[in-house]
Formats: sequence, structure tokens, C-alpha cells
Amino acid sequence: MAITVRKIPQEAINFIVNEEACILHPYRDSAGKMTIGIGHLIKKGEVFPDTISREFAEDILRKDLLHTAVSIMRLVKVPLYDSQYAALLSFAFNIGTGGFQASTARSRLNRGEYTGVPEAIQYWV
Repeated sequence: MAITVRKIPQEAINFIVNEEACILHPYRDSAGKMTIGIGHLIKKGEVFPDTISREFAEDILRKDLLHTAVSIMRLVKVPLYDSQYAALLSFAFNIGTGGFQASTARSRLNRGEYTGVPEAIQYWV
């Protein structure tokens, strides 16, 4: 079954760009994983130059957010306003789609407990 991916709101991209570090060379993140740009985990076989531009880093982020968006569309069974969707994109991008799938935030959301989601997200701070 094909999943229709909802447009990624610019507010989600702007928020992530403003909140995340943008490091234009490969580095090890706090978990020791090779990363580049705006939180892009370098996958096996991916090769990047010693330095990338900020524009390229943002392009990588947009592609990463498409993967995150597909996961959200698959895992969330309730309607979302654009602002809620943007917040979930940022949250799921930050903790990973596996973390999002296992999160209390997602469980509460799917039960329609919208008001309990912010508290559940705070568990991850």
C-alpha cells in the first residue's frame, strides 16, 4: 500500500535549522555516529566531501525529512494540524523513527490524547 506523503511545512524546516547545529564537515555526534550537515547520519556507502555548503546541508535535511514524513504518515492514525505535523517532524527527526514508533507521545496521539503529547515529548529532552 502506497503512503501519500504530506507536504513538509517550511516551519518544520526552519525550526530544525534553527535548533540543530549545522556542521559542514563529517563529525561524530554525541552517540559516536558519523554525521554531517543538520543531523544527517552518514549511512554505509555514503561519501561526502571534506566540506559541504549550507545549501547542500539543507537539501540533505529535506530528503531526511521525507523519510521521517513517511514514517509519521504510517504511524499516526489521527488528523493533525500543520503545526502539530511540523512539531512531530522535528521530534521524530531528532529521536529517530524507531524512537518515535516506540514513544509514549505517538501512543497518546493515536488514542486522541492530544493534550498529553507535549508532556510525553518532554520525556525525551
